[in-house]
Amino acid sequence: MNPVTFNCTVLRDGHQSLAATRMKTADMLPIAPILDSMGFSALETWGGATIDAGLRFLKEWPFDRLDALKKAAPKTVSYTHLRAHETRRHLVCRLLLE
Repeated sequence: MNPVTFNCTVLRDGHQSLAATRMKTADMLPIAPILDSMGFSALETWGGATIDAGLRFLKEWPFDRLDALKKAAPKTVSYTHLRAHETRRHLVCRLLLE
């Protein structure tokens, strides 16, 4: 039997549900190493509102968030919550750049 594993959604859904995705990256970075050490299968760090909220409300380049969180939590997989309608030009451009 395969072991049960858990993904942590606090870096995406936690503030998306409670604060309309208005948490700045700098506010997430202090907790990222702690979450990294807890043994989660993945940290969900990105969702549908991340690009829009980052650019429009937070004045942050949303892809810098992914880089910063991965640097702060290098051991745990970064997980992205995407739906088909979100794969538009910003995301496609980023994937082409990678």
